[in-house]
Amino acid sequence: MKQQAQAEMEANPRYQWLGELPRGKALRVLARSRLHVLSSQLEGGASALCEAIACGVPTLASRIPGSVGILGPDYPGYFPVGDTQALAGLLYRAETDPEFLQSLHAWCVQLQPLADPAREREAWQRLLDEMTIPQMAGPAAAPSSLERFTLVEPGSAAAAVDFGREVRAGLTGRPKRLPCRFFYDREGSRFFETICELPEYYLTRAEQEILAERAGDVVSRFPNGATLIELGSGSAAKTRLLIERFLRRDGRLRYVPVDISRSMLEESTRALLEEFAGLEILAVAGEYQQALAHLEESFGGPKLILWLGSNVGNLDRAEAAEFLHSVRNRMAVADRLLVGIDLRKNRSILEPAYDDAQGVTAQFNRNILARINRELDGQFDLRAFPHRALYNEGEGRIEMYLVSAISQTVRITALDLVIPFEAGEAIHTENSYKYSLREIGELAVAAGLCVECQWLDTGGRFSLNLLAPGF
Repeated sequence: MKQQAQAEMEANPRYQWLGELPRGKALRVLARSRLHVLSSQLEGGASALCEAIACGVPTLASRIPGSVGILGPDYPGYFPVGDTQALAGLLYRAETDPEFLQSLHAWCVQLQPLADPAREREAWQRLLDEMTIPQMAGPAAAPSSLERFTLVEPGSAAAAVDFGREVRAGLTGRPKRLPCRFFYDREGSRFFETICELPEYYLTRAEQEILAERAGDVVSRFPNGATLIELGSGSAAKTRLLIERFLRRDGRLRYVPVDISRSMLEESTRALLEEFAGLEILAVAGEYQQALAHLEESFGGPKLILWLGSNVGNLDRAEAAEFLHSVRNRMAVADRLLVGIDLRKNRSILEPAYDDAQGVTAQFNRNILARINRELDGQFDLRAFPHRALYNEGEGRIEMYLVSAISQTVRITALDLVIPFEAGEAIHTENSYKYSLREIGELAVAAGLCVECQWLDTGGRFSLNLLAPGF
């Protein structure tokens, strides 16, 4: 089978064989996929199907009793057992027909409560509690992954209202805009994880290179008992380098990831807890401002606060200084802030990073309209809003837009809105500011911080900055 797969990979540029993967890595691959195929000829695929449903990934499945028992008899994504032509037809339809793919996604989302990891853990815990025979006291057992995990979700009840309010304000304003924080629902987070692996998107590789080389230097600046806090944790792929270093030295570590996407938090923390027995996680599902209160908690040691991926670039320069100042006000003398910041460079490098040849960034950008369709009963035709990314050299920022290809009106039923668009009218969705080394120093000073250490990748494209509170 391996030889067949390798031959197919050589002949077909769209086919990739990953071979055997550890469960945690396989789940990360699954979570950022757009479609899952279960081609079982007999039973045995129910676990994989449930994992896909838990990750929010729609499935094409052979029509076997096990799949029908989970998905129901009327699921639109079935193909006859062993019928490769029927499977090929469904794959082509899923790729070319957005409504069909959305129908599969919506069906699987409805089933998510049945495969919710927290619900499953609770059920297993109840069963184990019922079956456990009391024993005499002995050496304490290592805490389970369930005991090492806490999830808090401040302000979750207001999230849907906030989304609707921002959509109304943004699309009725001039110029039209949508805040980039709403990119990151389950689907958007999956698109972004794919973007991070694209050849044009150098940011992730450059930051990973710096962390791989300097993680030991960073960790050595902290005593035992430090707490690692991360703003915008995503998949935490790069953070593993720091987690591994802390655990190798100390044996235990408290990690506090903050992310707007609860689904991404649950997927990434589940993988981390399976991989690292000495890790304790307090996950915060919310926006940055909601997470600031957790920076003031006493964890019994200094804190290393991470803000990686040049997320600082999504704020304009004054907003970035203001937010960093609010973080600085919650830092103790021994705390440090590690910030990844992308550097100014030629547009020939920057623009392809935000407008890749495969069109993944375009899909990521249009997903904000798809989210309005899903959550607010919007009627956006995604094909009528091409993606545009350009580098504004004077401002030092990438600007992303969705541009109406035609004169049209779009109804958003849940908001009782009809939005007119002229041909060529743009919706501004994101800025990504780039910095010079001098501007990084000025940003730190404006926030009441100082640059203690600064590292660049070998190409001089990206910077990692260790900031200390200026007292």
